[in-house]
Amino acid sequence: MVLGIIVPDFVNSFYTYHYTFINGDLERVAILWLSDFITIFSISIPLLYFFRPQPYGQIFTLIQHPKKELPQKNQRVGLIELVAVTTFFVGFSFVIDFDKYWFLYGIVATMIAVRNGFDTVILANLIIFILNYILPLLNLGNFVHGFSESSRLLSISIGMGTMFFTSTLIGRIITDLRKTESELTEQKIKIEHTNKQLTLANREMDRFVYSVSHDISAPLKSIKGLIAVGRLEKDKESFPYLTLIEKSVQKLEDFVGEVLDHSRTTRKEVKHEEVNLYTLISAITDNLKYQENYSAIKFTIDLKGDSLSTDKFLIKVVIGNLLSNAIKYQRKKSDAAQAITIESWNQDKQFYIKITDNGEGIAPQYQDKIFEMFYRGTTSSTGSGLGLFIAKEAVEKLNGKIEFKSSYGVGSEFTITLPV
Repeated sequence: MVLGIIVPDFVNSFYTYHYTFINGDLERVAILWLSDFITIFSISIPLLYFFRPQPYGQIFTLIQHPKKELPQKNQRVGLIELVAVTTFFVGFSFVIDFDKYWFLYGIVATMIAVRNGFDTVILANLIIFILNYILPLLNLGNFVHGFSESSRLLSISIGMGTMFFTSTLIGRIITDLRKTESELTEQKIKIEHTNKQLTLANREMDRFVYSVSHDISAPLKSIKGLIAVGRLEKDKESFPYLTLIEKSVQKLEDFVGEVLDHSRTTRKEVKHEEVNLYTLISAITDNLKYQENYSAIKFTIDLKGDSLSTDKFLIKVVIGNLLSNAIKYQRKKSDAAQAITIESWNQDKQFYIKITDNGEGIAPQYQDKIFEMFYRGTTSSTGSGLGLFIAKEAVEKLNGKIEFKSSYGVGSEFTITLPV
């Protein structure tokens, strides 16, 4: 618009004003500027739009370009309406004085733009231009007479130029909106298809995880049963070996449980219910009694908030993993009494749960990685490295956060923050 039409038109008008027959008549210069603008605008845009250079040896795209922007159904409707409007315009030009009712053409063009978009309205504007600006030139007398009535022509030219531009702009916006809508619809269909595939894949993965976990758990339970039977035998020399086997079996069973927890955590929909924290912690500690060194630890439970609305399974996974780690990584050779403290409280519409231990702690170089999958924070770690990763996933699913402080050789403090 600016570089191809307006700037060259101004340069031409400047030349005309100074060096041609106009003789400094600004009104006539303005009429010429508007005439040139309407002519170039009405003819060049359809030419540029429908005859666009293409690669692969094609010279023109005649009528092919709009097919990429609007559905074929819209194109057919637009073409039919364009033929009907053209017929109307032709009849209209014989019975209506253009000088008095020129604005009706602009109104019709704007309606076409709103209904059919850019490609149809630029053709409609071209037809209006030909009917009202080119065909009258065949009668030179009328042309000269019309040109002499400069004040009326100036207002008409300003109005028609504005309406040509406005209707074209509206058509461009409508076409772009339809194109965007079409692209969004296609993307929505693709996303829905992808989601269906992901849902099916997740279901298959869940079935696989549960099937494998069951297939592994059953033999492990059998092995633990055989170990219990073996201890009933009189041959006590095999007891140390049975103990080692039992530890390995327990380690594998814990890993299977963590894999199941991870699968359930990632797939589970959050369902809020009222949870009694004291009852939940008691159940968790009962399940952890089998862990080595459990009996030597002093547990302190200080719950200033003992009830919260949350997903029971997810919060159980979080607290269970944190307590399991706190028990597992106690300083077994230390003279200090082993202790784990569990606290909770409400503050500023947040619910806090803090678990503190005086265990091994985490060295500074490991602290930024402890929530990564399969990462182990201490050299003495015997776990799978999934516990803290699963705990963080579960907390985030509850729209909360988990933070920690730890000093190597002193202990660790994990704080869970949940929205009330």
